[in-house]
Amino acid sequence: MTRRYSAYKDSGVEWIGEIPEHWECLAIRRSSKVKRGASPRPIDDPKYFDDAGVYSWVRISDLTASDRYLVETESKLSKLGASLSVKLNEGELFLSIAGSVGKPIITRIKCCIHDGFVYFENLNLDAEFLYYIFISGTCFNGLGKFGTQLNLNTDTIGSIKIPKPTLNEQSQIVEFLDAKTSLIDRLIDVRQRRIELLKEKRAALINNAVTKGLDPNVKMKDSGIEWIGEIPEHWEVKKLKYIASITYGISPSETTYNDEGVGTVLVNGPVEYSESDFGYTRSLKWTTEPVKFAAKGSLLFCLRGSTTGRMNITHMDLAIGRGVCAIISKHNQRFLMYSMIMVRMWIQNQISGSTFPSVTKDDVDNISICTPPSEEQNEIVSFLDQETKKIDDLVALEQKKIDLLKEYRQALISETVTGKKRINGVSSNDE
Repeated sequence: MTRRYSAYKDSGVEWIGEIPEHWECLAIRRSSKVKRGASPRPIDDPKYFDDAGVYSWVRISDLTASDRYLVETESKLSKLGASLSVKLNEGELFLSIAGSVGKPIITRIKCCIHDGFVYFENLNLDAEFLYYIFISGTCFNGLGKFGTQLNLNTDTIGSIKIPKPTLNEQSQIVEFLDAKTSLIDRLIDVRQRRIELLKEKRAALINNAVTKGLDPNVKMKDSGIEWIGEIPEHWEVKKLKYIASITYGISPSETTYNDEGVGTVLVNGPVEYSESDFGYTRSLKWTTEPVKFAAKGSLLFCLRGSTTGRMNITHMDLAIGRGVCAIISKHNQRFLMYSMIMVRMWIQNQISGSTFPSVTKDDVDNISICTPPSEEQNEIVSFLDQETKKIDDLVALEQKKIDLLKEYRQALISETVTGKKRINGVSSNDE
C-alpha cells in the first residue's frame, strides 16, 4: 500500500491534484528567471570554435533522448565566442524548446547553450528535482504533445505551476527516484537485450533457410557469392531481374499531389510506409497524374537515403515515386520476401557510413537470390511463417513488458514529485 502524507490540500492545478499540506504550488518563474540560450553570430563562423576553448558548445544535435547529463560535446567555443553566448556551469539545468522539445538535461561541464534551449537563472529548487518534474511530461499538459509538438518559450515555461516540497524533501525524493528508476531501467535493458537476441535468432533462422534449405544432410556446393556461401547442390543462384518483375518508380509533378483522396494513392518512400518494418503501405498522399504503378501485394524496396533497403508491402494498387521500386516474384512471393530480408542486411552493411546511401537500378537488377525448386520454396515459406511467428510473439511479449515498465516508471515519478507517494525517511511534515 502506498504511504501518504498525513494531510493534503488542493493545489489548484489539474495535473498536480492534491499536494501535501506543507508543500507549496507555484509558477516556475517564482523559483527562477527563465532565459533563452544564445548562439554566436554568424553561427558557422570558424573563429568562434576552438578545441582549446574553455566552454563546450551545445547544439540540439549534441543531445539524445536518453541523456540526463551533458558530459561532452563535439566542439568548444573560443573565449571570444563564449563571451557572446550564455554560459552555464556544472550542475545547471537547461531545457530544449526545439528538436526534442521538453527534454531537460543537467550539465556536468562548463558550456554555452544554443538558442534552442532555455535555462534557469538563480534556481532555488534542486535542479535534479526539477529535472524529474520535466521528465514526467505531465507538467506540459495543455501545451501540446510531449516531444516535437510542444509549444514552449520562456513565458510558457515560466508560467508552468509545479509542486515545491522543502529542499530537504526535494533531495530525498531525487535520491529515491534515482534508485528506483535505475532499477527499472536495468530491467528494461535486460528485456531489450532479449528482444535483440530474439531478432538475431530470427535473422539467422531466415538466412539459414533461404540459403541452406531445411535438410541438414543435403549435399552442398559453393554458390560463388561470398555473402551467401554454400548452397544445396540442386539449387541455383539467379539474378533478381530473372526471377521477378521489377518496376522502378517515377515521381509525378508535385503540383499533382493532394491529401484529399483525389486521384491515385502515391507512395514515394517510407513516409507512406507502415511504422513497423515489413508492414503495409498507407494512403497518405494522392496524385492526379500517376506515372508508374505497383499492384497490391508488391514488395516495395527503398532505393536511396538513410532508409535504403527498407521494405513494405503495397496495401492496394497504387502509384510509386522514384524513391522505391516494386518487386513481384515469378514464383513464390513470400520466399522472395524472406530472401530480400537477407539482401537488405547485406546491402546495409555495404553502404554503412555513406553520406547519402543509395542503390541503382543495376544494383537491384543484379541482386543474387538463391532459387530452390518451387515445391521446396513452398516448404521453406511454410516453415519460416510458423517459426518466425513464434519469435515475433515472444518479441511482442517482451515489448509489452517494456512498455508496462516505462508506464510504471512515469507513474512513479509523477506520484512522487506531486506528493501522492511519501517515501521512507520523509516525515509527513518535513520542514
